[in-house]
Amino acid sequence: MNNRDIIAKELRGKKITKFYKTQGPDSRFYFDGLGELGWFKLIIETDNQGRYNLGEDFIDKWESKQRLVEIKPEPYDKIGTLEIVDLIFEEKYDGVYLKLQNNYVIYHLTFFGSEFIIEKYEKVFDELGQLR
Repeated sequence: MNNRDIIAKELRGKKITKFYKTQGPDSRFYFDGLGELGWFKLIIETDNQGRYNLGEDFIDKWESKQRLVEIKPEPYDKIGTLEIVDLIFEEKYDGVYLKLQNNYVIYHLTFFGSEFIIEKYEKVFDELGQLR
């Protein structure tokens, strides 16, 4: 079993209870018209107190002592503390998606700095399970 399979097995059936980002950005970039953009590590915490770093193309256990700041990504009210039913490892672009029991997905997007994206599964994937 590889690391992705181990993490997927650990997370299926768990509820996300908190979201965090690292206190300071790992890197910054000035973008004309948008200002300074920051890239952070984004962390989820589950109901068994496990923490996981959700990257754009990976997910790992979070064992660092780096300071974290709790955040509430939008639209938090759509996901509350729902169970993770699947981890999707999209192969064309190497994305990692957490699928919740209400058919929303959570992922880390880094186009304009780091952000948790929470969207309906159907908005991200087509009926064949391919990225739109």
